[in-house]
Amino acid sequence: SRQILFDGLDHIATAIKLDPNSGIAYAYKAHLHFQLKDWEATFREAERAIELEPNNYLVLGPASQMILFAGDCTHEMYQERLDLNKYISGSCRWQKGYHYSLKAAELDRGNTDVFENYSLSQVYTVWGEYQMALDQLMMVTAPEFYYWNIAVGVLEDTFGRQENAKKRFDTAADLLGGSDLSTVNVLLSGYNNLQSIGPIWNSVLPNYGWK
Repeated sequence: SRQILFDGLDHIATAIKLDPNSGIAYAYKAHLHFQLKDWEATFREAERAIELEPNNYLVLGPASQMILFAGDCTHEMYQERLDLNKYISGSCRWQKGYHYSLKAAELDRGNTDVFENYSLSQVYTVWGEYQMALDQLMMVTAPEFYYWNIAVGVLEDTFGRQENAKKRFDTAADLLGGSDLSTVNVLLSGYNNLQSIGPIWNSVLPNYGWK
């Protein structure tokens, strides 16, 4: 419930009082604001986290994802990638989140964190850079996670590997208790991804019996 999120913010405030320079604390604070769909606060706290620990991938990963996913970015906005000065401020900052994610991936040489992988995979999928997207997901294999299965399945479908795609979608259906497309869209809304990656997922899943 929202009250749990507000309680979480209280606990984070206590943690920040104890360590005002903790980028991790601010990254988690950004995540709580993200769950509350307070985009301005999400951007502010994520930026503060990165300002405090710009070379810590454990901070950069989640903070960059919050910047990437927050706001009112659409599928079409993600495709406008040539102007590097666009979508770095205001209510859609995917470009800034993307570049922070690249830095997190560069720092995370051991690939011990997963935030930047999912972030980069989403961007590459929207761009049509399907192999790059799949490479990111295969670094963080998670066959017990519905999101990973659907994301990989969508990419397998783009390569014409329908049997592999079906396997991933069937696994996701088992994990979710059925192949209900509305359930997927509710979950995507929770990540604020319905307008970005949603159009692609919604164009592929019905071909495999999702309704």
